[in-house]
Amino acid sequence: MKPLTSIIISFLLSFLICYIMIPSIIKIAKLKHLFDEPDGRKKHKSSIPTLGGIAIFASFLLSTNLNPINISFFNQQYIFSSLAILFFIGIEDDILNTRARKKLVAQIISSLILIFFADIRLSSLHGVFNIYEIPYSISVIITLITIIGITNALNLIDGIDTLAASIGIFSTLTFGSFFLIIKSYHYSTFAFSLLGSLLAFLYYNRTPARIFMGDTGSLILGMMTSIFSIKAIELSAINTEIQVNFLSSPAIVISILIVPIADTLRVLIIRLTKGVSPFSPDRNHFHHILTDCGLSHHQSTALLVTISAISLLMTYYFQDTSVNILITLNILYIALLTRFFSKIKKKGVHRKASSAL
Repeated sequence: MKPLTSIIISFLLSFLICYIMIPSIIKIAKLKHLFDEPDGRKKHKSSIPTLGGIAIFASFLLSTNLNPINISFFNQQYIFSSLAILFFIGIEDDILNTRARKKLVAQIISSLILIFFADIRLSSLHGVFNIYEIPYSISVIITLITIIGITNALNLIDGIDTLAASIGIFSTLTFGSFFLIIKSYHYSTFAFSLLGSLLAFLYYNRTPARIFMGDTGSLILGMMTSIFSIKAIELSAINTEIQVNFLSSPAIVISILIVPIADTLRVLIIRLTKGVSPFSPDRNHFHHILTDCGLSHHQSTALLVTISAISLLMTYYFQDTSVNILITLNILYIALLTRFFSKIKKKGVHRKASSAL
């Protein structure tokens, strides 16, 4: 079977499995009262099941394991092992509200499995700060921070209908196409299989949402996105058939994930300057600001995905520029973005105060 045909089959199989599973999960969740209850931070007014991640993980797992391309892929067992840890901690959190520290420990263990057993790590900075090769110990530390950072960034943006799934669709489609171009069929299968499950989930997550992906889904999405990010950077440096300058690969990855990265950094800075825990929930996320300003969930999602697409196109267009200049451009883009949202937030607060008077 040709690789492209095999990848398409995995994509379709993942979509069908997830699409068929979700109605059963919704039914079971209603019977067992496994809901996400509305509160002051959340926009939904009714109790909604949060176990969509079960269908996402199951469909992804089955479709990739049934793909003949991945049968001999030795890294697969370690990737699934790390995902399994997050899957169970995610279910626990969706049902019982697990402590943030416990989830962090699970993420660290999963990340170390990927680093030490699957050897998924950043072996070089690829020209960032004009640094290339780095010691193994530094490589492990940087990779650990990268995996946990991206995983939590995707987890944190899952605050309104369709957003996390749409950002996931954008990133998996981009990474999957990239891996297909450089003939890394194993990772292309992973990306398109995850894409299929996310598209099926998105159908049920449209406003009014019938189900949320919960931490089970967002943690798995975040972990896989971190794997795609690291492998895209590493593989671009050793592959001579790609269209993208290998020096620009870190900047390309940053541009793909510009929204979750910018949103997470902004929220963390706000929380730390206020002297509260970085894990404390609030309404300072981009999606909260947009919905507070009157945009619907779909409009907010469309705007944030568009912002990501603009960043990617800008970085790709200037791909022959040095990686440091491209990263600087993305940092300026993030700064303008955060300033823009901060002004919108302040105007919204002033408007509410004026109306109250």
